[in-house]
This record gives sequence, C-alpha cells and structure tokens, in this order.
Amino acid sequence: MSDTVGLALVNLIGVAISGYIAYKMMQLKNSQDDAAKKVEEVRSDLKTESNNTSGQLISIHTLVNSKMGAVLKALAVAMRRVADETKSQIDLDAAAIAERQLADHETRQAAVDQASPLQERKQT
Repeated sequence: MSDTVGLALVNLIGVAISGYIAYKMMQLKNSQDDAAKKVEEVRSDLKTESNNTSGQLISIHTLVNSKMGAVLKALAVAMRRVADETKSQIDLDAAAIAERQLADHETRQAAVDQASPLQERKQT
C-alpha cells in the first residue's frame, strides 16, 4: 500500500470516527437535556420530603456532570488532534463544535457549582 493510499485511508477512518463521535455526542446531548428536565422534576418533588434526599440527588447530578465534562474534554482534545493532523475543514469544524460544547458545559457547571447547596455545606 502506498503512503498516499495509507494516509487517505487513515484520514477516511478519522473522518468516519469523527462523524460517529459527533453523532453519539448529539444523542448524548439530547438524552442529557431530557435527563436534566426529569432530574429537575424529581428534585422538586423530593425537596418537599427531605433536604437530605435533595442533597443526595444534587451529589449524583454533580457526579454525572463531572463525568460529562470528562467526556467532553476527551472529545475536544481528540477532535482537535484529528483536525490538526488532517487539516480537513470537516474535522476543523467538528473540533470547534466539540470545544464549544466543552466551554458551554464548563460555564454551566461553574454556575451550578456556585449555586449548589453542597458548596454551602462544604464551606460551613
């Protein structure tokens, strides 16, 4: 196999993987939005029953967001590395989207962390 064919094959595989990852991230974002809405409903109901239960739910949500942040970070790094290698506009666009999603997530998470009752408990 010539170097050009090998490079083209690697690029093609990279594009396919990038597309698959972008597709899965879109599914994950949609399911995360649905899950966030359901979590908010459950949290509201549980808050009337017990502050302790509500605190546990917030802890779980924080953990999920932490894991989501790790996934978004890994995706952004991977997409940027692919884009830097291939210089393909599709890969560059995918990397930019992944980086934007990570920045958006980090901004939202910082606001949630600052407003979280768990932060108040840790400080006292």
